[in-house]
Amino acid sequence: MSPHDSTHADPALAVPRSLRSRLQQVTETLKQIIASIERATPAEIPITLAEHRPEFYGVMNALGIGIADFLAEKPSPTEIDAVRTQVVAPIRMWSATSPIFNRVFRSAANGPRDFEVPALVIHNRSAGADLSSLVLNDFYLHAIAAEALRNRYAILIARLQREVTLRSHAGINPVQLLNLKCDAGNELVALAEEPEFTLTEITCLDEDATALRAARTKLDKRLPTRTRYLRVSAMRYARSPMRRSHHYDIIYAAVLLDHLTDRQVVALVRDYHGLLAEGGVLILGSPTSGIPAGERTLIAWVMDLVVHYRDAPDFQRLFAQTPFGSETLIFEREPLGGDLLVSATRS
Repeated sequence: MSPHDSTHADPALAVPRSLRSRLQQVTETLKQIIASIERATPAEIPITLAEHRPEFYGVMNALGIGIADFLAEKPSPTEIDAVRTQVVAPIRMWSATSPIFNRVFRSAANGPRDFEVPALVIHNRSAGADLSSLVLNDFYLHAIAAEALRNRYAILIARLQREVTLRSHAGINPVQLLNLKCDAGNELVALAEEPEFTLTEITCLDEDATALRAARTKLDKRLPTRTRYLRVSAMRYARSPMRRSHHYDIIYAAVLLDHLTDRQVVALVRDYHGLLAEGGVLILGSPTSGIPAGERTLIAWVMDLVVHYRDAPDFQRLFAQTPFGSETLIFEREPLGGDLLVSATRS
């Protein structure tokens, strides 16, 4: 479906007028941006996308807010399904060749989460085999959720370097790291050439064998340290035969809590308290309600993705149910206020 097409709805299942109007604004804005791209030279296309980015974000976010307003009226499940189908169908069609859309949407349906998604967000490259997908992919990569995720990795990398340096200077050799969700090892690639990381032993967990192979391919030539790659989920490792007998100085995950329920988070935190050495630190990344409501609604409707957004009080409540307690939690929020790191030290 192109942005020039109109949506023909069954009158009995009609999208509310205000929501239909917002979808039409998206359609018209997309059509205008495509026309601008068609007039641009290849070198000018990134500039054109950037120029139109605030405008397109505005209409997409307004659509997300419109969806949230519709849901707030507590429509029946049948009404929700009917309206969702009509609103989401054109957006998914316009996103058909967007790498971000396809990887997130497929992994939401099939699981586990696609390990390349964080790397695509971090590298932030324009892509799309057709112009509508190029524009939608640009939206996904420059939404607050994506910018916040990039920032989450940046503050995690800085934090890991500080924690490793602190322990290596204190005479701990090797510093033991446990990565609970390896993906493609993005933060480790960034840290691989730091001198402090020559004094580490790293254990990387992931239930996706392809993710572990990708990480190993990137890290084996870069990271002059002992690294193990174990095909096991973080939820199972602490109680599995693969678990080592020694304790870890740093246990962390960049993107893991996003898709865990509160009960799973409590179980995970309890398990890994027991695997930390005295003075060891657990560091976990998370999205928060600082992600705009319109974006959160679009992520749920368009991507079929269930994401848990947690703020400091949520983590205080959850950690209070674990041996860490809630009094000593440290929160580092990225500059946009969308994501944070929560950390706790074993006394």
